[in-house]
Amino acid sequence: MGAVSFQAIANFNAFIDRAKKTLPESRSRLPIPEFEGFVKEAKYMAIRQVRRALEKRPDQLRNLCRWLIPASSDILAVAGFSGFEDPYTKLIKWMLYPPGRPDLAKRCQRAWLKALNLPLAEKIEEAIEPAVQFVTEDGRADIVLHFQRPQYIVIIEAKIGSVEHETPGGKDQTAAYPSAVRSKLGLSKNHPGVMVFLTPNGLLAADESAISTTYDTLVGAIACELSPEELPFDLRWAYSTIITHLLTHAASGSLDKAMVLRELDKCLGGRASRLTDDQIIANLGTLGPICRSFETGVTK
Repeated sequence: MGAVSFQAIANFNAFIDRAKKTLPESRSRLPIPEFEGFVKEAKYMAIRQVRRALEKRPDQLRNLCRWLIPASSDILAVAGFSGFEDPYTKLIKWMLYPPGRPDLAKRCQRAWLKALNLPLAEKIEEAIEPAVQFVTEDGRADIVLHFQRPQYIVIIEAKIGSVEHETPGGKDQTAAYPSAVRSKLGLSKNHPGVMVFLTPNGLLAADESAISTTYDTLVGAIACELSPEELPFDLRWAYSTIITHLLTHAASGSLDKAMVLRELDKCLGGRASRLTDDQIIANLGTLGPICRSFETGVTK
């Protein structure tokens, strides 16, 4: 969430070193003043970092908040879809390619590709319908986007509570799927493309060349690209439901990000400065993770 000052680290290390030399029963000899000084500095540091993170991304906060529906209206959770990877890949496909709206599909796909720092984002001429559970001779890729103009493939392996496993060929999924998908599509080994590893916490892919990213990044890209006001009721409701559900059940740090955003929206009213120092400290357990999630996006 931001770098800790060198002096703060030095002070804490000095405190630890002195504490190690003090017998547990000799409480009166513990370096209490130094500890209190460290706690005070850490408190102010946390306040500054949280306030800076919130003020740095007011648009992102507002864009996410305007899509949220009440927790009681999360019918995907009511239906028992929470935490299941296959249904989530189908929801992602729908978000990236809403039926009958190629204009929205192009905008959503370009927004996510841009969030992944792919130059392709500015070059695609038309959206492509994602293929889910794409079967190859060496396993099934969760999602495949095979762009035609320009020629490029994006292969996504999505995880919720599991880790990569070996494919029939004995490789990790992110290492095996790029060549397996190209072979299935009849493409050359050098056909341009990228492997994307999508997880709640941005877990690093086994293959170092893959892009590791989060559901937060995906949802944030789409939420910032589209506006609820521009969509007809059916699409607005569908996007709101999916966005709220993923922020609740697939956000980074196992955080119910939708709940935190609702509370922040009440407190902030569009301005991070409205939170007092005492409010930040009292809610640090939720503010800290959500601010850190803003910093977690794409790793390659």
